[in-house]
Amino acid sequence: MKIIPTDTWVDIGLFQNDLKDIDPEFIPNIVSVFKISSHDSDMGFLFITNNNATYAYGEEICKWLSLQHNPKQPQQIDILNGKKIIQANSGYNFVVVLTDDGRVYLASGDSNWQTNNTFRLISIGNDRFEMIACGQHHLLLLQQEGTVFALGENEYGQLTGNLPESYDELVDTGLNNVKIIACGVNIALLLPIRMKFIPGAGIRMDS
Repeated sequence: MKIIPTDTWVDIGLFQNDLKDIDPEFIPNIVSVFKISSHDSDMGFLFITNNNATYAYGEEICKWLSLQHNPKQPQQIDILNGKKIIQANSGYNFVVVLTDDGRVYLASGDSNWQTNNTFRLISIGNDRFEMIACGQHHLLLLQQEGTVFALGENEYGQLTGNLPESYDELVDTGLNNVKIIACGVNIALLLPIRMKFIPGAGIRMDS
């Protein structure tokens, strides 16, 4: 699996205004911080601690996970216990994490994502993923073999085909041999292979 670097040392000073109310004894345990935000709002934080546990902090993210926000104490996310997160990304009202065993989990306050107030496992059998990328209302997943799958809104063709959306089943974009994926608001970027720009929609790849 392609390993994406994560922070092993965090300058908490960068987050001092956001985390000022947290119990000072908890702070030294944090080894990685992910701020969940969109273009117009902040929805909280995910913390990874030195014992490989993952915590949620903030009213919105805790609400998504049926946790009670406590300004002094981040809340542990049981479903991610013992899992090593190697990438995290967020769109509008949702957050996605990728673990080192190739599994992808999604949490959201938007009922379209059907998360049932927990982290939903995004799976296609035994397949594993090595990279994720979030747009405003869509998600790309890069399979270890180089195939790209998509999930979410498709108003601008950011997934594939003519379907209006797909929140419950992963869409096989038909794009293979991909090494890197990225997203904008309603844009998908995939490398390498020559690319074609779709006006008003985004960037897609010719096979």
